[in-house]
Amino acid sequence: MTERYERVLEPRAVLPSFVSGDWGERYVEFEQGDWEAFQALHSHPQGFHKRIVQQTGGYIVNRWDVTGERLVPYLRPDKAVRLDPRKKPTKYIQPSKAYPGQAKRLDVHPLVRERLLTNTQEPIYLCLEGCLKADAVAGTDRLAISVPSVTLWKLEEDHLAPWLATLERAPVIYVVPDSDYLPQLEGYGTSGEPVFVNEGQVRFFTDKCVIHYRRKYGLRMRYLVPSFLNWEEALVRGIDSESRWKVGIDDHIAWGKSWDQWSETNQSGLHIFERVRGPWRRLPGPRGRRGWGASADRRDRQFLRHLERTRGGVGLFSIADICDELGWTDPKRVYRARKSCEARGVLEIWPGKPLGEGNGNKAHVFRFVVGREVSALSQQSATKLTQSQYP
Repeated sequence: MTERYERVLEPRAVLPSFVSGDWGERYVEFEQGDWEAFQALHSHPQGFHKRIVQQTGGYIVNRWDVTGERLVPYLRPDKAVRLDPRKKPTKYIQPSKAYPGQAKRLDVHPLVRERLLTNTQEPIYLCLEGCLKADAVAGTDRLAISVPSVTLWKLEEDHLAPWLATLERAPVIYVVPDSDYLPQLEGYGTSGEPVFVNEGQVRFFTDKCVIHYRRKYGLRMRYLVPSFLNWEEALVRGIDSESRWKVGIDDHIAWGKSWDQWSETNQSGLHIFERVRGPWRRLPGPRGRRGWGASADRRDRQFLRHLERTRGGVGLFSIADICDELGWTDPKRVYRARKSCEARGVLEIWPGKPLGEGNGNKAHVFRFVVGREVSALSQQSATKLTQSQYP
């Protein structure tokens, strides 16, 4: 294999058989400065690609729909490139807006497609951070599909339609982000709020994905998250203190880690769980002479149940999202529930900063106080084990 394969793909546990074969080419190399060759290799070359080729070489990553249709590729450059002098360099080069909806597409490797189409018994692993992650999983003889990033999972209806029957037949769909989904268990902000590895971005969008597909299509989705590295292992592997927090499923596989459930005695395992409600039944009563009426109490309970079932004991939410998910037409109702639950001492909430692709969603960090012991378990371990049922 090439030097680039040994440097980029092999350490990510992508097998040679997944790079190219009779079925076609998944990862096509391009070299820095060779624009003519790039145009011949890329199925949909565009003008902005020339600025990338001038700065670096890398891979063209070809993708396929479940129908067998070739999708618009994305790029995996060898180093971060600057496309706009006003913005930071990036290594994430998705299909442009010249091809509407092409970035938000599900992909399946041709070696996996036929087995996926007839599947009724095996789990499907939906890797939220690209083809390399899915191909690493598929190389372990599991059924893996992917989207290019945690923000690109919401497909247009006509693009999702060919997938639905296959997804509905699966006994479970594991949604797989990187380990920066997790909170830093020892890390708290200046006001005592939980701190997320990726400032909440990965957790916010991963949860939105699971909530959307469960609620709208009834898909059986659970989480499967690699564990981040502790200080000792990071030191042994020569990984710096910042990078140890971001471990992908491809890293997990390449390092020979366990597919069993994470525990204190198996810290090389995976966090495999689904969100469930804790055992709390009663909420604190009124403080002072004025209490909460029956309708306010029902509203608060509905708000709390929904948060815990969809985002766990620690997480993020936006008022707009909760309003949409609960079918509440007035955003003030969510705001009142939030303030009421804080006043009752059952929920701690810290205002966040806007998250999203320019949509202005204001994500709030929250932590349950009611049932905190159960909620703490759901953060780092499983609320409901599933690996024994689907090995």
